[in-house]
Amino acid sequence: MKKHRELVYGAAFGLGAAILDVMLHAWTEGTSIWQELLRPTLGAGLYRILFLVFGMALGWILLQKSRQEHELNRLTESLQQFRRGIGTPALLIHTKLQVLLTRDDLKLSPEAETIVRSVYEQSQAIQSATKQTLPS
Repeated sequence: MKKHRELVYGAAFGLGAAILDVMLHAWTEGTSIWQELLRPTLGAGLYRILFLVFGMALGWILLQKSRQEHELNRLTESLQQFRRGIGTPALLIHTKLQVLLTRDDLKLSPEAETIVRSVYEQSQAIQSATKQTLPS
């Protein structure tokens, strides 16, 4: 019931509009509400069914919108968790690689320095991509 409450609201809206139409039609025609409700003319009956269909369609549209909103919230939360999870390790890797590149007493071989510099640049790319594609 709670999952599909929008459909229930839509049906209630359509039913309320149909009942209002019954009351107004009975008042203008000078008949009783029960007579108008139990023995409507063909046109009035189809018109009231149209109210119900419209209400259900409105409820279905609201249900779809609600589902999309919940999915977007779930996706946003997943992206935020990913950002929190990758942010600190990426910063630590970047900082440690920077230390490796700037310390003179380590005496990295040219090949090792090239590898460390390449990984350092990739860590910068990861940080930039995380900041650009995952806004806070």
